[in-house]
Amino acid sequence: RQDSLNTWLREEGNRRFAGWVDDNPGHVLEPVIRFYAGRGLILAGDHEAGRKRLRELVESPAAGSLRDDALFYQGYAFQQEKRMDDAARCFRVLLRDYSWSNSAPKVRGSFKPAGPELTPDSPPAAATR
Repeated sequence: RQDSLNTWLREEGNRRFAGWVDDNPGHVLEPVIRFYAGRGLILAGDHEAGRKRLRELVESPAAGSLRDDALFYQGYAFQQEKRMDDAARCFRVLLRDYSWSNSAPKVRGSFKPAGPELTPDSPPAAATR
């Protein structure tokens, strides 16, 4: 059953989510749809497409309280790809900017909060543990 859902998300869901966002620009639920679409793609194994969708959300002023979860799932996707420097960068920014987040305890202890110089898009060399 999970395989069918993952296949649907990769093949049909991404197109439908994108269509909904295109048809409803500025809708109050747009950031929520973008988050669930990105997270769904990551959980279905399409890490690059999911990270792209979540990165766009993090950069959007409308993201609001979804930024912390979007950063967490970007880091999670990097972990799944064994890109640990990139994962560390996302998790460190999460701990610095969203220490109150429900996602923070999942990475606290493994990573320290980022300094002011680190952004989610900093080069991997800046993302030490």
